[in-house]
Amino acid sequence: MKKLCLLVILLSSLMCHKAYAWEFRPFNDWDKTEKALFASNCVLRTVDMLQTNDIYAREDEGYYEMNPLIDAGVNKFGTKFIPVWFIAGAVAEYLIVDAMPHPWRKAALGVFNTVSIGLIYNNYQKGLGLNFSF
Repeated sequence: MKKLCLLVILLSSLMCHKAYAWEFRPFNDWDKTEKALFASNCVLRTVDMLQTNDIYAREDEGYYEMNPLIDAGVNKFGTKFIPVWFIAGAVAEYLIVDAMPHPWRKAALGVFNTVSIGLIYNNYQKGLGLNFSF
């Protein structure tokens, strides 16, 4: 799990780096702000993924997942479903945002980041903090 999280962070930062822009052609028409917003969203999603994993590791302490889709996936496939869910979500967000014109793209990325910050803060307030169990 630790290696997967580091890989997600590394790939998200590489996708927005100038030296690798030719490998990721769809990012060529993104400006620096859009790339930074997407990279920060990937980092925030990784933190949320780690907190979600921590929820399932600490179920005996009374923590539970409120998203029924994640809960159903974990019940069917186990906790290995969690990174798949978050990576698929990041890909879906990218595809949606990439199809938008520039002003809307920044607004959507800002909304995605705000929602992610809210989810992380909510988990933090419930006592999960930023101590992750791997």
